[in-house]
Amino acid sequence: MLVACIVPALLTAAPSRAELKACVEASERGQKARDELRFSDARREFLRCTQPTCPGVVQRDCDGWLTQLKADQPTVVVMVREEGRDVVFNSLRIDSTNVASRPGQPLELDPGIHALDVTLEDGRTSTQQVVVAAGEKNRRVVFEFTAGAKKIDLPVSGSLTPIAGVRQEPVAPKRSPLAPLLLTGGGVASGALFGTFALLGRGELSKVESQPCAATRSCDPRQLESTRGLYAAADVAAGLAVAFLALAVWQWVVWATN
Repeated sequence: MLVACIVPALLTAAPSRAELKACVEASERGQKARDELRFSDARREFLRCTQPTCPGVVQRDCDGWLTQLKADQPTVVVMVREEGRDVVFNSLRIDSTNVASRPGQPLELDPGIHALDVTLEDGRTSTQQVVVAAGEKNRRVVFEFTAGAKKIDLPVSGSLTPIAGVRQEPVAPKRSPLAPLLLTGGGVASGALFGTFALLGRGELSKVESQPCAATRSCDPRQLESTRGLYAAADVAAGLAVAFLALAVWQWVVWATN
């Protein structure tokens, strides 16, 4: 379908074969990254396929996807408070990467789980793990500090010094949320397939409805076979999306409570 749509644009704009290949591949990579909730990678690819060197149909599709991506892009606002008053933090790290941020500035994050670390000027630190959802805007992540509290340096290994007379139980590390992330991605991908098949089915149905035989209901039933097939595929994709997302919710609850 994509190649068929691009041919008219090739005849008018006549980009080189290498440029056409790069545009199509960028649009495909962007859609894959978007469906996998890697919004930052998806934005970079969609920007590439909106360039003037790309065919018009590809530019329009990528521009529409980019607009929707901006609407779905979650943002957080990091705030630090001490005894009820706002405090300016010295540095901020997100997922172990230093982030340049001004107080009150919204920060764009990909949907999913992120670890945020703030450090004050006196060396005190605090960490929070947050789960951000697509479309969530300006979510406040507040770090609370107690005045006068000193920073406690724990051993790098994570083991505490044994206390006489107290039995030390090993603390099991929290498992990675791989299953809920995969199920969430499956739900998003199935939802995208549902929309694609539904739109294609509607397009095929419109072709039949535009024929003269549609007014007299005398069209050959075989003309609707492709429409029925596309709608059937859309129904299957919708069912898969519901199943994937239901399982994902259950897995997120299990992961959060363990």
